[in-house]
Amino acid sequence: MKRILLAIGIFLCVVSTAFAASVTLAWNPNTESDLAGYKIYHGNASRTYSAHVDVPAAANEPKTVTVDIVPEDGRTIYFAATAYDAAGNESDYSNEVPWTVPDHEAPGVPQNFRLTVELTLNDGEMGIKLVRIEKD
Repeated sequence: MKRILLAIGIFLCVVSTAFAASVTLAWNPNTESDLAGYKIYHGNASRTYSAHVDVPAAANEPKTVTVDIVPEDGRTIYFAATAYDAAGNESDYSNEVPWTVPDHEAPGVPQNFRLTVELTLNDGEMGIKLVRIEKD
């Protein structure tokens, strides 16, 4: 099998919740006649992959796959692909694509704020004037 370099890229980042996220990856297909499929690897460190998704080759279909992950805000996940043939020969890794999980957590609720108001009486009418809002 020839050495294969796949152009892999993060195509779309879909759902992200507190417990799961999906990342859709797309790449240029391999054109070899004995191609059997692709393996999309991912992990938490560059060139150190802890899991992979097997994507069987299918003629005339776009080459995409959705990988489900457990996100942690700010964590970087690294992706790379290989191609394999019917005999089980596997190519080298493609270029690596890092993806950093976006920050989805809202800041904490402000605490201990105090409102100071000044009441004034002018010719029998009461007025309220906001003086300041401050945090203790």
